[in-house]
This record gives sequence, C-alpha cells and structure tokens, in this order.
Amino acid sequence: MILNDGIQIYPECSMQYRLVWCPRFSSEIWGKDFVPGITAIINDICAQYRYSVKELQIDKKYILVVVICKPTVAPSDILKTLMAMSTIALIRKYSSLRIFYAKNGSLWDKKCMLSTVGRVNKGIMEGFLDNWLKQKT
Repeated sequence: MILNDGIQIYPECSMQYRLVWCPRFSSEIWGKDFVPGITAIINDICAQYRYSVKELQIDKKYILVVVICKPTVAPSDILKTLMAMSTIALIRKYSSLRIFYAKNGSLWDKKCMLSTVGRVNKGIMEGFLDNWLKQKT
C-alpha cells in the first residue's frame, strides 16, 4: 500500500526507525549543492533497498533519517548500508571529499544513534549531539 505522500507501507507489518549519524568533515566542505546532492543520494539508496523515507533532515552537524521497512531488516544494517553507500556516492560526486577520505579513512563519525520511532524524544537526540560535539573537540 502507498500513502498519499508516496511512502510505501508493508500491509503485513512494518517498522519505523530513526537513524542519526554525524559527519567527520568540516562544514567548509559543504557547498550550495551539497544538501540536495546528499538528499538525492540517500533517497536513491533507500529506494534501491526498498526502505521508505518518512523523514530526512540534513544539517552540518548531523543527518537524521526516519525509514519504514520490513521487520526482518535490522536497523544497524540499514545504518551501515546508508553510511557505506553514501560514502561511495559522495566521493564520486565531490572531489574535495575524496581528499578528506584519503587522509581520514571515513566520512562519518563512528558515533550514531538508532531507535524505533516514538521511543526517543527531541531532548535525547539533542543530548546525543551535544555529547558528540563535546567529545569531538
């Protein structure tokens, strides 16, 4: 079944997960076309793996994706897939990230947050991001 906003819902059962991860690269790398570029990349990856994107927020400090998928898919696998596939696509698209990746070995920080939708409020997510920023400096 597909809802009005194009989100696919599995009739038998579906799960919603909130995934948050942070970039390791500085905000100077972000150009005007970076947010639309990474938005398209994440949407393409989700479509390829048949995850429905319910919400997508891209900020210079974090990326938040809420996905709907079958319950047989582990949220950690979704996160690993999004991080790995987006790294490849971003390196192909932005040459400045290729240099950063060669020096640092990863575009994304190892710290991330996974939760089911409804279990985490905004305060918990902000606490996660504040902790991450404190440890980064």
